[in-house]
Amino acid sequence: MNSSPVQQEVVVKQTVIQTPLPTFTPTPAPTVKPKPSTQPSPAVKAATISNITPQGVLNALNEYRSKNGVGSLRIDNTLQSYAQSRADYLKSLGKLDKHAGHKEFMANDGFNKLGFNAIAENQGYNYKGNATGLIESFFGKSAGHNKNQLNGEYTHAGIGISGPFTDIVFGGRKK
Repeated sequence: MNSSPVQQEVVVKQTVIQTPLPTFTPTPAPTVKPKPSTQPSPAVKAATISNITPQGVLNALNEYRSKNGVGSLRIDNTLQSYAQSRADYLKSLGKLDKHAGHKEFMANDGFNKLGFNAIAENQGYNYKGNATGLIESFFGKSAGHNKNQLNGEYTHAGIGISGPFTDIVFGGRKK
């Protein structure tokens, strides 16, 4: 695997037509369980030394948005579960999926399942700094990622971290 940081972003938006929707309780994505091992994986061990946590990423993201005149994000439990399942999936693949799984999910009623009319995803791999660096120096230096982070339309987020993989899902215009 390449050891340099990698990032991907995608923005998906939907026009809303006001129609009554049936109630829906999202089903959590299946959790991929790693095979038991007596030796930790060197790649995972190296990536976890940064001590980046979802709460730390949210704090750094909200501080960055505040510096740029944008309102704070709140964690949404459905987005949080989805982002964690995406990060776990990427870890099971051992690489970024260029948003293929996210695009497929969104094409299959993802907006209703997640409960938002606007959704964006930022993916990252192998960032070893702190949460502020992840937001400002890693995602902040990419035009597309930065646009997602500073988009005032997004009011909620979910943050998944699994080994060297980070997945942030932004949600706006809650249903």
